[in-house]
Amino acid sequence: MNQLNINRGKRPLKIAMVIDSWDYPFNGTVVSTQRFVTALADEFDFRILATLKPDSNHDDRFVHFTRLRLPGANDLMESMNTPLAIPNKKKILEALAGSDLLHIQYPFFLASATIDCARKLNIPIICSFHVQPENLLRNIRLEHNWSIKWLYRLFLRKLYNQVDLVITPSDFAAKLLLQHGLEKPVTTISNGIPDHFFDIQRNDKHLDQFHILSVGRLAAEKKQHLIIEAIQRSKFKKNISLTLAGTGPQQKKLERLAARLGVKASIGKVSQQRLESLYASTDLFVHASEVELEGMAVMEAMASACCVIVSDSRSSALRESIDDKNTHFRSGDAVDLAKKIDFWLPRSTQRSTQGKVNREKVSEKTHFNSAMRLAEIYRQTYAAANLQISLTHG
Repeated sequence: MNQLNINRGKRPLKIAMVIDSWDYPFNGTVVSTQRFVTALADEFDFRILATLKPDSNHDDRFVHFTRLRLPGANDLMESMNTPLAIPNKKKILEALAGSDLLHIQYPFFLASATIDCARKLNIPIICSFHVQPENLLRNIRLEHNWSIKWLYRLFLRKLYNQVDLVITPSDFAAKLLLQHGLEKPVTTISNGIPDHFFDIQRNDKHLDQFHILSVGRLAAEKKQHLIIEAIQRSKFKKNISLTLAGTGPQQKKLERLAARLGVKASIGKVSQQRLESLYASTDLFVHASEVELEGMAVMEAMASACCVIVSDSRSSALRESIDDKNTHFRSGDAVDLAKKIDFWLPRSTQRSTQGKVNREKVSEKTHFNSAMRLAEIYRQTYAAANLQISLTHG
C-alpha cells in the first residue's frame, strides 16, 4: 500500500477515533478502521478510543475504556467479538484534548458521550455509517418494521443528526439514512479493497470436484444456513465442499446442520494467507446475507476474480453491485440458491468470464483511492470548521 503524503511538512491533524472493538478484527467495521488508520498513520496523529483486551500491548495512541456488561447480552457480545465501552467523561475529555477532529466508527454509548464532549470543545465531528439497525435486530430476533424505524430514529437523533458530516460506504447506505430522516451532509467513501486482492491469480482446475466459499461473521443475519441447505439440494452435492470462513455465535449450529444434511463443510476462522488461497481456488463465492451496507467480503471476492452469487434482498447494497440475473438468488430461498449453484458449477468458462467482469467492476474501489478521499474529507472538514469559528468570532 502506498503511503499518502498529504500535509507536506505541516503539523499533522490530530484525529480522535471511536472504535469500541479495535482488538477484535473479524468484524467489517474494525477491519475497515484498522486499514484506514494504517494507511494514514504517517499523515495524521490518531488517538483511538476503545475497549481493549486485557493482554493487549498498545502504545499511547490508545485510550482504554471499561467493557460494558449487560445481563442477558454478555454471551452474544462475546460470541460476536463486539465488546462495547462504558463512557467515562473525564477520560473522554482527556482523550479529546488537542484533537482537531472526531471520527465516530461505532454508534453506541461511547460514541454518543464523545459527541457531547466534542461539541462543547468545538471539535468538528464525522460519523461513519457502518452498523445497520437490521443487523442488530436480527441477532436479537426483533426485526419488525416498527423496531427498525425506531432504531433508525434513535441513531439519527443521538448520532448522525448531531455531527458535521456522515460517511457511508455506498450510495445505497446514503439513501437509507436519507429515507429515515438524515438532515446532515452525507458523502460516500467505499471501505476500499487492498491491492493484494487484485493481484490474486486464479487457480481454476476445472475438475469434477467443486469448492464453494463464503466469508463473514457466523451470525444469524448472515444466513449461512441457506448455503448449507442449498448445497444439500444441489444435484452436485456429492462433489461439493464448502468453506464458511469466519467466527461467531452460529458456528456450532452451522456445523451440526452441515453434518445432519450430509454437506462436506469446513467452518471457522482461517488465516489471511489461507483466505487468499481460498479466493484463488474457489469455484463459487456465495453470500447469503440479506443486510449489507457495502459487503466487504463480496467486494474482495470480486477483486479476486471470483464468480459470485448474492441475495437479491432489498436491505442489501449487493443487489445493485452485481447485475447478472444468475448471480442473484431470491432472498431467503434455498431452493432458488440451489438452482443458481447448479447453473454455475458445470460452466467453468462462464464462471471465469464472470470473475473477470467482477474484478473490472470493482477496479476503482481500491483502498488507496478510499484512503486519499478520507484524508481529503479530514482536511476539508477541519478547514470548514475553523473558517466558521473565525467568522463567528470575527
